[in-house]
Amino acid sequence: MPQQGRANFGTFAAWKSIFFPYPGSYGFTTSGYAPICSGQEDFIVRRLYNRVQDCFGRPISSAPDVWFDIVHRYSNDHNKTMRRTSKVTRCLNLGSYNYLGFAAADEYCTPRVIETLKRFSPSTCSPRVDGGMNYYIAYIRELEESVANFVGKPAAIVFGMGHATNTATLPVLIGKGGLIISDSLNHNSIINGARGSGSNNSGFPTQYAVSLGGSFEAAYCGGATKDT
Repeated sequence: MPQQGRANFGTFAAWKSIFFPYPGSYGFTTSGYAPICSGQEDFIVRRLYNRVQDCFGRPISSAPDVWFDIVHRYSNDHNKTMRRTSKVTRCLNLGSYNYLGFAAADEYCTPRVIETLKRFSPSTCSPRVDGGMNYYIAYIRELEESVANFVGKPAAIVFGMGHATNTATLPVLIGKGGLIISDSLNHNSIINGARGSGSNNSGFPTQYAVSLGGSFEAAYCGGATKDT
């Protein structure tokens, strides 16, 4: 097809773009302005990403629920710019942080969220781990007490996100001279928290608890005996 022929790497236009980069790239900038990207970055964007960019960053036109609508796009300049169309495709959401399903309308949570927003208004408040004893401390304490009662513990601490829960807590629980033995496939937050604690870290293969004893013995013999 003619359009595919114009996108071929062997065409004169494609070879020309290698030696004459797009405006804004390294070596081709408006006088008085710094380059937007380096030469290597410019090459990767033009020669690799632009050719497949329609596979990434696709706009959606619905709530990010279990199923959502993806907007179709097209390009008249070999994917340098993308134009939206009115056509959408219903897709199954397999890559979302919407763990609890609150991103879309929920018959229980949505009315209560709206009621709370009307009562307190939107704010940049955070749990006291992040923001200290702020204006909303009474409500944060109420939330923490509710969580503690729910899990049957004497107290609880609320964090703004799951990643910070591990990275901020582990360095408090254990420090230099301690020993942490964790699953080799643990989440990045656990790994960063363990490293940030300054303790000795050792791992064992996931679902292979037999090797756990060997990891402990090796670390113990290596001198990691303060805290475990």
